[in-house]
Amino acid sequence: MNEIEWFSAHVKSPIKHRRDVYKDCVAKDMLDSGHTYPNMRPKIFMRMNAEIYLGGTVEIEEVASLIPLAKRGAIEERIYLTSGEFAQELGTSQQTANRRLQMLEERGFIERTGSPRRQQVILTEKGAAKMKDLFFTLYNIFSKSENEITIRGRLITGMGEGKYYISQQGYRNQFIQKLGFSLYPGTFNLKLDDNNLARFNAAIEKLTFIPIEGFKTEDRSFGAVKAYKAKVGNKIDGAIIIPYRTHHDENIVEIVAPTYLRKALAVNEGDAIDVTIYG
Repeated sequence: MNEIEWFSAHVKSPIKHRRDVYKDCVAKDMLDSGHTYPNMRPKIFMRMNAEIYLGGTVEIEEVASLIPLAKRGAIEERIYLTSGEFAQELGTSQQTANRRLQMLEERGFIERTGSPRRQQVILTEKGAAKMKDLFFTLYNIFSKSENEITIRGRLITGMGEGKYYISQQGYRNQFIQKLGFSLYPGTFNLKLDDNNLARFNAAIEKLTFIPIEGFKTEDRSFGAVKAYKAKVGNKIDGAIIIPYRTHHDENIVEIVAPTYLRKALAVNEGDAIDVTIYG
């Protein structure tokens, strides 16, 4: 076993300050397979622990420290917090708790006012985004299937271009052939909030799309489209379409189906609609 392997196997708490790691390892004079490294040069310990520290431990500290603040409501409003309360939440000393708060503030994840004994803390946009990233990561890990995602959006009226485009025979023929239904002449548009947009963007690249090829007519050319099978409102089969070129904002999702969805779902402008996308 070389020095790097020995270090990785025996340093149980990479969150410690690099100097503490060196001190602990030397003091304990750890053994492995008959080899000892009590005389390892401090620079080697410091370099290796810095690599571990910068390679992921800092992020673990950030997330572990933000979670109890978020649970107490600091995403929405300023909360009162003492260092003793925060230390109890983290299961650490007050000194460590104060250091964590200082780290979060220096990295722009929180804002705080007052004294350490009684301070007000709120997550910044950056801190809230960190929590959202954690949520979506865990959601994707534990979701029931890697081949589907359910999003929610609010019904909005489109720009009227959808009817023109999907009325083109070059598109309609491909939808009948590849998706098994004839298109109702119009799109059903949903506006996603930030949470659903982030989930949609994180999942859509993992799903398999059905390619709808571009084509030319005598007058102009029409671009290619990605189509994803979907179930709208938990009951009507359709497809989400993503043109390679679009005039829509990123948070607008276009849906096509064989029927007039507003009437079939009995929904109105602004209503929330669930859509499950398959791939």
